[in-house]
Amino acid sequence: VNRVDLPTFGSLELVWCLGNSLNYLLDREELRAALVGMRRNLATDGLLLFDLCTLLAFRTFFVETSVRERDDRRLVWTGHAVPSLAPGSIGEATFLVEGDSGQRLGQTVHRQRHFPAEVAREALESAGLECIDAFGHHYDGVFKRPLDEAEHTTAVYIARIAR
Repeated sequence: VNRVDLPTFGSLELVWCLGNSLNYLLDREELRAALVGMRRNLATDGLLLFDLCTLLAFRTFFVETSVRERDDRRLVWTGHAVPSLAPGSIGEATFLVEGDSGQRLGQTVHRQRHFPAEVAREALESAGLECIDAFGHHYDGVFKRPLDEAEHTTAVYIARIAR
């Protein structure tokens, strides 16, 4: 079973996939398969909304170390990418949770692929979808056009079934 096989729930007016979930798919075929699965759930005039991390996110957030302390927990994000990460590359980071005594309570590895805008648009087209619009936003969350991978940390796409 393909790890991106999605169930069909019905004919929906809106399908969305936010939080950079699609960046966890590690190749173009997985991205296309996920988009095909989302298309199967769209009504004829329904909309698909999804986001992807941009190259700027991979060259900053996936490079940085960030520590947050809250109550009796210490949360540590450690990026292992480089500021010169090439477009289309995989970025990796670890997320560690420690208790107040420094004991390790959990750790996860986050491995994500950067999908350049042209790759996202090609995947949409090969999945039978058309891109209606694309926006970018930075940490402020304000959608802006045009999408600029050097200025925005997140790309947001709106698509529909190709006509």
